[in-house]
Amino acid sequence: MDLELARLYIDLLILLREKTKGNRTESEERLITAAVYEMQMAYVKVRK
Repeated sequence: MDLELARLYIDLLILLREKTKGNRTESEERLITAAVYEMQMAYVKVRK
């Protein structure tokens, strides 16, 4: 498992979330928020 690559993808999703703030539908907002959260939790779990 490549944790460095995983961290990069998480950071990219966070950047995308920040850059598109105010231009997303409610459904898109829930999707990106859930995706970031799930990826962050999986990352923390694997690092332990």
